[in-house]
Amino acid sequence: MQNFIHVFAQGLILSLLSCATLSAQVTTVVTNTTDWKLSTVRTSGNNNGTWTTLPASLPATGTFTLTPVLSSTSVPAFVPALSATGFRLDGGINTPTGVQYFRTTFNLDLTAGKVVSSAVLTTLVDNGVQVWINGQEVGQEVSYVTANWATPYPTLTINGDGTISNIQKFDATFPFTNWLNGTNELVLAARNPDNEGFSAGGIAFRMDVTVSTSFIAPEITVTGNSNVIANRSITVSPTDDTDFGPVAVAGSMATHSFTIENMPGSLDLELDGMPRVTVAGRDQADFSVSQPSTGSISGGGSTSFDVTFDPTAPGARSAIIVITHNDLPDNPFVFTVQGEGQ
Repeated sequence: MQNFIHVFAQGLILSLLSCATLSAQVTTVVTNTTDWKLSTVRTSGNNNGTWTTLPASLPATGTFTLTPVLSSTSVPAFVPALSATGFRLDGGINTPTGVQYFRTTFNLDLTAGKVVSSAVLTTLVDNGVQVWINGQEVGQEVSYVTANWATPYPTLTINGDGTISNIQKFDATFPFTNWLNGTNELVLAARNPDNEGFSAGGIAFRMDVTVSTSFIAPEITVTGNSNVIANRSITVSPTDDTDFGPVAVAGSMATHSFTIENMPGSLDLELDGMPRVTVAGRDQADFSVSQPSTGSISGGGSTSFDVTFDPTAPGARSAIIVITHNDLPDNPFVFTVQGEGQ
C-alpha cells in the first residue's frame, strides 16, 4: 500500500524586536513545496519505536536531489490542524519500513546585534520525526500513537541561551545554539515503523523563530573639568566649570571646555540641533559657543565644545546651554552657566 508523508511547513516568522526605543518590525521567511528535497538515502528497518539504528551522521547534502511525491487524499485530516495557512510538502514513505530524510533551507538576518531569542518548533506526527538544524540534532519525537494528533501538540522551545523548554511529547531534546547569519539548514527524518506495510499517516511541521535586536538606546552625559553635569541643572560650580568666576568687562574673557559622551555599546547619539549647541537666557549675549566637531557620537565616543564668557556689564551674568539630541527622555540637555562681570 502506498505510504505518504505530509510535511506542513508554515515557515519561519522572524520578529525583529528592540529592547530600546526602536519600533518592532516583522519579517516572514517561508519555505514552499519546491524548497524541500528528499534524500536518495533511506534507513531501512527500525520498526521497534526507537531511533537507535539511525546513522551517526545525516545523509550528505548532495543526496537531497529527489522531488517529494505529491499525495492527495491519502494525507490524514489532522495535518492542516497545525495551521490554517502555509505551504505544504507531501512525500511518500513506502514499504519496506524505515526512515526518509527531507531537507530545506531558510535565511536569518543576524547582523548588527541581532540574535535569535527563541524558536518554537511544533509537529503533528503519526509515526515519529527527528529534527536537525544546521547539522545539529534538536529533538526526537518517536511515539507513534494517535494521541499525538491531539492537543497539546508535540512542541519544544529553543531559548536564546540554547536551552530547551516547554517540552510536549518530545522523547528527547538537545541544547542548540548553532544559528547562522544567512543560510540555515533544516532536516526532518520521517519514520514508518509499520512492518505490516500500512500507511504511516502524516507529519505536520512548523517553526516560529524570533530574532531580537540587542541595541541599547543612546545615553548622553555632559562633563566639565571631568565632572558630570546634571541635566537641567540650575546650580553652577567651579568644580564642573559651569561657574566662570570674575571676568573684567572690558577686554577680558574666559573659555571653558565641555565634553558630550555617549554610553558604550549604545546606538549613535545624534546632536540634531541647528546649531548643535545653543545659548539661551537673559544674558545669552555674554556667552558664545564653539561648536562640536561632529554631530554623531558612536557608543563610547565623545566630542567637545567650548563656551566663552565675555561680559558686557558688571555683576552676575548667567545663561543656559542647550543641546538637542536623540536620547529620549533626556532631550534637550540643558544646564546653567554663570560668571561675574567686573
